[in-house]
Amino acid sequence: MYLPSLLHSPSRLFRTALLASSSSFLSSLSLALSPADLVVVANASSPASIRVAQNYIDSRSIPSNHLLLVTVPDTRAISQELFRSALELPILAFVSQHHARCLVLCHGLPWQVVDHGPSPSDQPLSTRWASVDSELATKGLSATPGLYASPNPYFASTQPFTRTDMLLVARLDGLSERDAHALIVRASLRAPRCHTAFLDLQPLVNNSRDGLITKYNSAIANAARYLASLGFDVLLDPHQTLLSSPGSPALFYWGWYAGPNGDCTSNTYAGFKWQPGAIAVHVCSFGAAALRRPESAVPALIREGVCATIGTVFEPLVAGWTLPDLFFKNYVRPDGSGLSFIEAAYAATPVLSWQNVFLGDPLLSFKTHEE
Repeated sequence: MYLPSLLHSPSRLFRTALLASSSSFLSSLSLALSPADLVVVANASSPASIRVAQNYIDSRSIPSNHLLLVTVPDTRAISQELFRSALELPILAFVSQHHARCLVLCHGLPWQVVDHGPSPSDQPLSTRWASVDSELATKGLSATPGLYASPNPYFASTQPFTRTDMLLVARLDGLSERDAHALIVRASLRAPRCHTAFLDLQPLVNNSRDGLITKYNSAIANAARYLASLGFDVLLDPHQTLLSSPGSPALFYWGWYAGPNGDCTSNTYAGFKWQPGAIAVHVCSFGAAALRRPESAVPALIREGVCATIGTVFEPLVAGWTLPDLFFKNYVRPDGSGLSFIEAAYAATPVLSWQNVFLGDPLLSFKTHEE
């Protein structure tokens, strides 16, 4: 079923390159995202949310005055009206006060903004709903008075994030408070020396091979070639059937589609073993729509042991999904200058004010696990 590893470059060369000094590495240090650049947001009406926030602040030595408590329902969705008044306005004011570049939203906060009118489930596609996270990333400058995909000004960047016209937004969340705490703990663990990556193509999606599907498969294949060129043990599965659990623990997994509606209920990662620092992404339409349901892709991956993952709260279309080749080229660099998880994720995502969420410690970095 599987293709052999694409390339076996000497891992010693990779490790040597990671330790090598370079002008680009040194220049990026002064711009690197730091704990002082973060604002942590918790729900004042949720003791669990506050505990997660305090744990993260303590773990990363974030200034204590960078904690913001807001009062909103502890539910999946929030109306646009309440989002604007109870989340967007106080958060953006607090961010401005502290000159923050990144938000960290903690378990207990809503993750979807909905418009008045029919439920999102009543329509197959909609530009009237977005993730709380992606809408906050626009700093109130979404493309329309409602919610609609806005071009991401940081897309395809290779530089540390220094923009003032948007925010990076990460989330510490999962099925339960325990899972949110687990994301914090896992980010501090040392990764093993073994670098394995498993990537899964899907030639047909909804019986279609249209240009966007071909393009996304090409992005997965490009990611596989890039990681292999750095000495990773890479398994690339080109077949329609979903990737079965490999024998080796995974540091990276990126595959896509499962179930008749892309809802990921027949997930491919059951039985996977995960290395410390593992990042796993299963591309499907509603993997983060139900963060409290164990069969959904995003909470299931977190419960199974990954360190960070990406999902969407509603139909994002293929064109709205994070691109794996851009992500890995920023996150894993041979000179050790890789961007943090949240920077690499946003630099690989074409739109804001849309359906995307990024779960995990935003400061997670590949080089941290090599030191």
